[in-house]
Amino acid sequence: MKPHSDTDRLREALARCENLVQAWAGVVYRSASVAYANRDDLLTGSGAKRAGDRWNPMRGRGVAWASLVHNS
Repeated sequence: MKPHSDTDRLREALARCENLVQAWAGVVYRSASVAYANRDDLLTGSGAKRAGDRWNPMRGRGVAWASLVHNS
């Protein structure tokens, strides 16, 4: 597959943000169908790696998407 024309520009932009990364610990929430609602499938990201998702390509990286609860 041919890389996107903006790949290098995006890689450089992400590299400039590395100093903003920090450790985080807390509660996150995931939504999954009953068939995949088990510890292994929820945490490995293997389904996203195999099938792709909105933000990652098929046969790409394993990704476990989650969300935070915002208390205002």
